[in-house]
Amino acid sequence: MAILTHDDGLVARTPLDAEQAEAAGYVKCPTYKSQQGGNRGQPCQFYISPEAQSSLQQNGGYFTCPSCQQSNDLLHELPWHGVTDEEEIYRNEQRDQSRNNWHAGGGTRIGLTMDEQAQIGEDLVENLGEIPGYGPITWWHQGGSTAPSPLDGATAEWGIEVKTLGYDATHHRFVPGRPKEKIDKNDQASQLGKKGILGVLVLLDYRRSVADIFVKEYPLAEGGVKAFRSSQKGVERLVAEVPFRNPLMDPHSPSPSVNTGQDMPF
Repeated sequence: MAILTHDDGLVARTPLDAEQAEAAGYVKCPTYKSQQGGNRGQPCQFYISPEAQSSLQQNGGYFTCPSCQQSNDLLHELPWHGVTDEEEIYRNEQRDQSRNNWHAGGGTRIGLTMDEQAQIGEDLVENLGEIPGYGPITWWHQGGSTAPSPLDGATAEWGIEVKTLGYDATHHRFVPGRPKEKIDKNDQASQLGKKGILGVLVLLDYRRSVADIFVKEYPLAEGGVKAFRSSQKGVERLVAEVPFRNPLMDPHSPSPSVNTGQDMPF
């Protein structure tokens, strides 16, 4: 997945700019609403260059637009490989009836539960054995992604909190939880004698069965853990394209149970 920069395209500020960009083979960002100041509520006017398009097509198709900061899929014309909209709604309703304080509600667009997706990300990070640049993982919580532990793990100096998303999500954001949850995470890091928390965002590319891992440090002296975007300044992609066991590619995996009536497109 690519985090595009303004050098990977151009902003069409007039209808003539847009017409010339399209004639030159540029493709418009599909985000309808821009989030930029005075342009709020208007379609995003960033156009992706032919060179950037070629790179994206060879690397999964997912990208984050430098103008609207939303994530999109350049290969959206491929057949959908997750659950149908109707099945996603049904699953969300079923999970809402059984959710508790330690289980995320709802499901992913790919068809996994939030807990199943979270477990993939936590397993990936734990199996690294270390956080590059921060040293070996010295502790990891037991019980899986649903276990009641504020932090997921720790290095010698930092607590670790892992959040996992699919690249098909609109916003690639690390969100540590509600205010009480953030307080609990900071408190545990303090009790463990850590100087802060490493926010670890795992983004899963189900199309290619590889993940990118982003990390941002949050010292307790500066208020502790907060939310961030993968494209945000100061966020580092520490590990790129690490393979993961993709349940969509595993015929023996019970998750997700998808019955679309069509063959898988890959």
